[in-house]
Amino acid sequence: MKRSDGITVLSVYHFLVAALSVLGVCASLGVLLIFIFSQEWYQADAYVVLGLAAVLSFIVMIAHAAAGWALFKMLEWGRWLSIALGVLSLLLFPVGTIVGGVTIWYLLQPAVKDSFLAPGIAEKE
Repeated sequence: MKRSDGITVLSVYHFLVAALSVLGVCASLGVLLIFIFSQEWYQADAYVVLGLAAVLSFIVMIAHAAAGWALFKMLEWGRWLSIALGVLSLLLFPVGTIVGGVTIWYLLQPAVKDSFLAPGIAEKE
């Protein structure tokens, strides 16, 4: 089954967002370590915020990496995960709104929808 150029672009986009999320995890943990080693123990709120930022970035990384991989393999659940991530990115005005809207629009096209493998199907005829 041949993957369309649009699906390939979306897959690469998800892999790039996952890579940027790795940077977010590293930055959050790095600043957290700086706070810990500077012995600024009275800033407990900063620990919580940085820890939550690291966890959120990790979750975003896993979700985008999974969506990129599944789109690359043309799996139906990857299309739905990408649509869900597109819905969430609508909140990130203005660029996320545009990217999310285009992603949702493209993945809901009948021709694109029909090109994906349903779960349990080895290959599309």
